[in-house]
This record gives sequence, C-alpha cells and structure tokens, in this order.
Amino acid sequence: MTVPTALSAFAGDAHRRDSRRISLRMLRALDGMARRDASAKRA
Repeated sequence: MTVPTALSAFAGDAHRRDSRRISLRMLRALDGMARRDASAKRA
C-alpha cells in the first residue's frame, strides 16, 4: 500500500470517527517511516 493510499484511507476513517488526535499520530508515524526509509536508501 502506498503512502497516499494509506493517508486517504486513514483520513476517511478519522473523518468518520472525528478522531483528529489519532490521525495526527498516524501522520507522524508515516512521516517517521518515510524519513527512516530515505535515510536507509542514503546509507
């Protein structure tokens, strides 16, 4: 699953539940994963 797909799917779920705090945590987790992936490619 690509990141945009994960984001849109999670955004829809967060919108239904109105769970902004959880969606922000998820966005931070995805951002951290992307950074880790980028640094792994650089190494």
